[in-house]
Amino acid sequence: MFAHIFLPHFTFRNKSIGRSPLHYAVLHNRFGTAVYLLSVGACSSLCDYRAYTPLHYAAEIGHVPMLRLLIAVGAGIDLVSDYGTPLQRAIAYRRKDAVEVLLDYEADPDFAACEFFTPLLCSIFANSFDCLEVLLKAGADPNISGGGMNCMTPLGQAAANGATRLVDCLLSFGADPDAVDNSGLTPLEWAVLNRHDEALRILFPVTAQISYYPEWSISGIMNHIHPEEATTHVRIMSFTIQIAFVIFPPKEFYHLLSEIYCINANLRFAMLVSRIKI
Repeated sequence: MFAHIFLPHFTFRNKSIGRSPLHYAVLHNRFGTAVYLLSVGACSSLCDYRAYTPLHYAAEIGHVPMLRLLIAVGAGIDLVSDYGTPLQRAIAYRRKDAVEVLLDYEADPDFAACEFFTPLLCSIFANSFDCLEVLLKAGADPNISGGGMNCMTPLGQAAANGATRLVDCLLSFGADPDAVDNSGLTPLEWAVLNRHDEALRILFPVTAQISYYPEWSISGIMNHIHPEEATTHVRIMSFTIQIAFVIFPPKEFYHLLSEIYCINANLRFAMLVSRIKI
């Protein structure tokens, strides 16, 4: 009845935002309406103004029956919107059940289209242990950064955030504690710069000795690379990144992150100076 009265034809779309009747059925959890629309030929892969298909919205909402329905009729599981794939949207909203369903239907756990981050990095930005663990169990590579030159490794990002459960989980699935990012820093160094002592204690025993530290101990490292200005700068940067991940779509978030890393040149200089101290 809803479809007959308000949405007289399944190909009609709201011209201002490009949403089809099926989009609205998904957004309002009208499962029966969605079934009807699909039965009369509604397209499951039409995009709205954000390049969202109905599957993107079902993933954000975490509506598992709707996800299964849309996938069963051929909805593109790895289609990229302005805000990423359905898997990335489910992770951003911490929808563990939706993530499991998408992975069960062979969503790519390492797919990072264009400038977007890998699903694993998305789970770290979202601080979702559940999504991170599900991805790793599904075979996500713990050492792929994705998202362009300026990305930290997943372990580096988790260490920079002080997310110790995520750090432990990544290590247990084979994340490399000695990998460096574009700034030349290891996860351990990001933990130190952000004053995340617990993350540092986890990483120190599994990190190979770095030759430019005169004293290879937790206290020695902390004393050696704690320039206050650089540390304050990194903590502000980390907080900015966490807020931006929630507010901005991936493309804008990536560009903001690139700007932050450019501004962060003084941090890299401070780190270089700290490494050559005598």
